[in-house]
Amino acid sequence: QLPPQRVTAPFSHLHVAPTLLELLGLPAEPRFEGESWAARMREGHLKARPSDLAFFEVLPDRNYHEHLVGVSAERWKLIYDINHNAFELYDLKADPHEQHDLSALLTTNAQAPSKAENKRLSLLKRALLSYAEEHLAALAKGQAGVSKPWGSP
Repeated sequence: QLPPQRVTAPFSHLHVAPTLLELLGLPAEPRFEGESWAARMREGHLKARPSDLAFFEVLPDRNYHEHLVGVSAERWKLIYDINHNAFELYDLKADPHEQHDLSALLTTNAQAPSKAENKRLSLLKRALLSYAEEHLAALAKGQAGVSKPWGSP
């Protein structure tokens, strides 16, 4: 019973189930990592907030041998290649097709567009590494609720 709306904030697949369940009047599973966006949908507040983080993961399979985790927040997309301990950083506002890796902003004396952006990138990197550490620990302990994907090396 909501009108169609465009979500311009980073929206993780982790939020889909809790949101749908709340809209249906059902409780979400306590093990769900995502949060419901039902209230934001009812209020029409689907633009990005600084606190909005959307984590994602690419698991290795027969066609793609890298294990990547990443996060999108506001204008930034940060990707961490677990196998190679390397980052990719993209400014989605200036480079929506992700052609220019700005990861040097994370490791050198290069400066982001502002001090606020430098701080934001530092926090984003910390959030991503924390997510990766927690996620990998859960996978290693068999607590992630998933098994190794078919075709994984």
